[in-house]
Amino acid sequence: MCGGARRAGLIAHPPYVGGVGYVFALYEPVTLAKEPAAAFRALVGKGDGVDLGDGIRYRVAVIDEDGRETTAGERHVARFEWLPIEADLSRWAGRTVRLKLIADVGPADDSTADWACWADLRVETLAPRLVRRLEAAPGKPGG
Repeated sequence: MCGGARRAGLIAHPPYVGGVGYVFALYEPVTLAKEPAAAFRALVGKGDGVDLGDGIRYRVAVIDEDGRETTAGERHVARFEWLPIEADLSRWAGRTVRLKLIADVGPADDSTADWACWADLRVETLAPRLVRRLEAAPGKPGG
């Protein structure tokens, strides 16, 4: 629940005992289509609580076949709310990659109440595409 809105997804909290750092979800390899160009999109939020702290820094990293990790998108959430995050995946078109979703403490390294939430995770076309489908009318031959 972020900003009073409940969504299904992932929840995590960056480490805080003995020091701060980040937490991540690493997905199995996926081969991206050559065309059309793709994007990773999701909503990220700070779970409702009592202390805002300095917020949560979200990053979407792409790990290529050679193990190189590149940040492809990021977003800072400083309030109890859901915000969109996007990562342009076009530079990896036609390649097999792994997506790493990172939740890190805010700029002051304050992990207080950093309930990191991810929802509506998806890989889709980078730009909208018009799709047209013809169907036979119900009750007509072929329909």
